[in-house]
Order: sequence, then structure tokens, then C-alpha cells
Amino acid sequence: MTAHAHQRTGPCTIEAAPYDDADVRQLLAEFQAAQMALYGFADDPSATPPDEYAAPNGLFLLARTANREPAGCGGWRRL
Repeated sequence: MTAHAHQRTGPCTIEAAPYDDADVRQLLAEFQAAQMALYGFADDPSATPPDEYAAPNGLFLLARTANREPAGCGGWRRL
């Protein structure tokens, strides 16, 4: 995963975000690249339809630093 140097200047926030949000997609692409480098394989996050993480069957969350930079993400969906 790409290392980001974040200066903690205050609390982070966690908010619901669409799975196809630009910041979410960037974080997922970095995560996929890290998995590829480490394991040699990884699921393609763009293969998952964004509506699978939409209510009421799912939720996707985006963490942001106090400066509103994306810092992490995760979600759940019914299979």
C-alpha cells in the first residue's frame, strides 16, 4: 500500500461514502496494488457494482484526516 505521511492535527472523521466515490476508488486501487505486490494476486475492486454497498444491503465508510484527506475505507454487503 502506498504510505501516506499524515500529520495528526485533530480528530479524524468516518462518514458513509458511495463505493464509486473518487477517494474510495483511489484507496481501493492502492490496496489492490499492495495485495498484488505482496501476494501476486488480488480481487479487482472495480468488478464489484457500487450498488452492492448501498442501503439497505450494504454500507461503505470513508475515514478522513482533520485536513479532509482520505485515510482509510471499508464496508460490508450482503452476499
